[in-house]
Amino acid sequence: WGYGVGLFSALLANLLLNIFFVPPLYTVTVQEPRNVAALVIFLAVAVLGASMLSLLRRQLAIAQERREELTIMLRLSRDLAAAPNPQQALYVLTRAVVRALQAKGCDILQVRGREWCVVASTGDVREVSREDAALASTAVESGHVSRRLAHRLHRRAGFRVDRAAVTDTFVPFRTPAGDPGVIHIVGAPTVPPGGDLNALLYAFADEAGLAVHRLRLAEEALQADALRQSDKFKSALLSSVSHDLRSPLTAIKAAVGSLRSEEVEFTEADRKQLLAAIESQTDRLIRTVAELLQMSRL
Repeated sequence: WGYGVGLFSALLANLLLNIFFVPPLYTVTVQEPRNVAALVIFLAVAVLGASMLSLLRRQLAIAQERREELTIMLRLSRDLAAAPNPQQALYVLTRAVVRALQAKGCDILQVRGREWCVVASTGDVREVSREDAALASTAVESGHVSRRLAHRLHRRAGFRVDRAAVTDTFVPFRTPAGDPGVIHIVGAPTVPPGGDLNALLYAFADEAGLAVHRLRLAEEALQADALRQSDKFKSALLSSVSHDLRSPLTAIKAAVGSLRSEEVEFTEADRKQLLAAIESQTDRLIRTVAELLQMSRL
């Protein structure tokens, strides 16, 4: 039952030993010096045993706390590893926070531009209120957990007592790239049996920073892939368009060159055929340019 009880038991046992086993019996006086030494040694051993048992009990309690925290974090790591994508991993993290701390809800907030926005949430995605944004900014700037308190009046023994209750908790984190963020826990978090609340909060914050960083990397990879596909499409389009533009222009140039040639005399029918070819190729060229303009608008 702790060091205090152990010390009291050691002193009581030493007193009983003196009264019932050390001559003269049934008194607290001691006649022989060796009996005094025996009582002192007995007391020293009893106190040492009490302190060692107390230390062992404290270490056992710490080990149980760490075991509870490790169990929660191992379950979270397994769920995060099974998530199909970084966005789903953030939703898994919010549900794990709610389950571990028995909260009402959880949001992961991050600054996009100059505004706080919801990256993942256990509820419907919503806008961040001005008060939540202020508390989130305070948590990020201080680097410590920020809490919203609600004062409630309780009646006790005929008196009204004003008590402050935690309604929301804001836990700051930073991604490996240095981007700030906050875990917003809705409702008062409940410490698991044998767990350390602050250790769990900061462990969840570390996981949130990594998950948000992976989400940002995935978004950048998607953008890079989209740009690569766009580049590939533009190259194919330019190749196709250059062919479609070169063919009518070549035909028009050949027909005009033939008409201007003085070495060959064309009949009226031949001249009309060459002019018709020029007109048809020009119409084809106009149609191709119009399609290109329409595609650029799309």
